Amino acid sequence: MLAISDAGGAVPGAHVTLRKPVTLDSGTESVKAAYSRMLLDYRLNARYAVMAHVTARDETNRSLSVTVTDLGDGGAGIRSKEPLGVGNVLSFSVHLPETSLPLHVQARVVWTREYGTAGCEIVSMPPVDREILRDWLKARTRVKKPLISV
Repeated sequence: MLAISDAGGAVPGAHVTLRKPVTLDSGTESVKAAYSRMLLDYRLNARYAVMAHVTARDETNRSLSVTVTDLGDGGAGIRSKEPLGVGNVLSFSVHLPETSLPLHVQARVVWTREYGTAGCEIVSMPPVDREILRDWLKARTRVKKPLISV
């Protein structure tokens, strides 16, 4: 949401604030803020292909053979031949390419399809694993440089 304000501060609920009077400097500052916000949202929501076969455990300690198809900062895509229910929490360790240690993940199934694909949100991950994941994601993010120098 864009807000126009004559006060120099942020406007509650607005993602980007354009200061009045609108000048080249205030417009450039607002565009930079909008770009930074869009980039952050992209990095948080983008998922990258993993295709790793893992053994997951659900709340009842049942073992499931799962393929982690993609992974992002907020969630994962998985595929399993065994039935998964929305709300199930799965625990698994996944080894990402170019990382030395596997990541330990707890993820809740938020949607499923009848052919075995499901989407999960990450509900728990050790802080060190979260940092490894974010570094791994950042290395894969390809973003064009803005036309306006930052």
